[in-house]
Amino acid sequence: MARNTLLMAVNATPFFVIVDSITEKMSTPPVAATNNATAVAFNADSTKAVVTFTGAPYFHVYTVSDWSKLANPGFIPPGGCYACDFSYDGTKLAIGFSGAPYLSVYNTSDWTKSSPSAAPTGTVFGVSYSPDGTKLAVSHTNTPFITLYNTSDMSKIANPATLPASNSACCDFSPDGTKLAVGHTNSPFITLYNVSDWSKLANPSSLLPASPTCCAFSPDGTKLAIGHTSAPFYTIYNVSDLTKLTLSSLPMKLTIAAVKSVIWRNNDICIMSTDGCPGVVELDVITGTFVRQIDAVSNVLGVALSVGPGWKIDGTISESLAASSWIASAYDYDTGTFLNSSTFTGTTFSVDLSTPSPVTLTVAANQGSQWQASKSTALNALAYPTNPANTPYYYQATAGGLTASSEPVWPITVGGTVVDGTVTWTRVERLIQPITQAPLIPVPV
Repeated sequence: MARNTLLMAVNATPFFVIVDSITEKMSTPPVAATNNATAVAFNADSTKAVVTFTGAPYFHVYTVSDWSKLANPGFIPPGGCYACDFSYDGTKLAIGFSGAPYLSVYNTSDWTKSSPSAAPTGTVFGVSYSPDGTKLAVSHTNTPFITLYNTSDMSKIANPATLPASNSACCDFSPDGTKLAVGHTNSPFITLYNVSDWSKLANPSSLLPASPTCCAFSPDGTKLAIGHTSAPFYTIYNVSDLTKLTLSSLPMKLTIAAVKSVIWRNNDICIMSTDGCPGVVELDVITGTFVRQIDAVSNVLGVALSVGPGWKIDGTISESLAASSWIASAYDYDTGTFLNSSTFTGTTFSVDLSTPSPVTLTVAANQGSQWQASKSTALNALAYPTNPANTPYYYQATAGGLTASSEPVWPITVGGTVVDGTVTWTRVERLIQPITQAPLIPVPV
């Protein structure tokens, strides 16, 4: 099983697509989904995968090594399925659907069904297992909108004192299991809970503009990505204080409808699918820049990324000039195709890869983007002059605001400042040239 295999749940034939996210080559399993697909998931070691869809038998489970379909379980849901998640140890699979009892939990050893002591009260659109496997969160229509279970016996946990404001569409546990995010259709649109006592955390200072459709914590738990139904169609929060990251919008050709699903490739890059545009996009949330688009045959409603055995490039940099962070980017040595990147501080880095093929590696300091006139600029943003050959330094915004219509005269002394419209720039350091090495041979993870 290659690392970084991408699964797409598609709302048109062939409904379920398997993508090598390096070459972008697409394939389909021997037994396809039977109707519009809605969600996909891998188990923890990426040896099994599940896809849910809107026609009988409503979901398929596959053995990933050859994409053979397992036999249907004894209990088939009564209606369209919209959510799925494997427990972290892979022993259970939760499926959410329309029609009572709305939720089925299967034992993956023999595919028998475990019934919860109290079923959810409406159609289930999100399911999430806690990292330790002891709890299952279920997002659904009708009050209480979120139902929580002890997985040992599927007994219902008491409802949180503060319930979500309305029908909930998604939920996700943080990687350390201390928080649960629930997205719902009415303001404040996202509710976060302390898992220890199910108390509600304070709302973000900047609320979502519309109903969320999906949510996912980054692998390190420091960021929470949320897709929603109006521009800019996604929001990313710093989990520590629930402040909103300042990001660029999605490319204009994609800002046409809701982001329907979101996952993380690593701590820097989100993979999103949008309703109304075929395929998925990858976005670097550190720089707020578009990475690439992988097209599919139609709208993608769910995505999943394998986390099986793979390869990596480790390295150490030695640089006398200081930088707040660095970006290590790997490209296929033969074709130049971008493979993956990693943003890091300090001197050591690791870039995950899906194949052992030789790569070209470039390490560059995060020096921001080229200065632009009349641009809204956040506090601490980085930029460099339009003619870096004459002024080979980069600068930090020590006061945010709007840049002027003409470029300032950049200071070249250490700590020198200049006012640019309502932005104040402070000289940081001399521009650092990227370092490129090739060919490098990845090592097994």
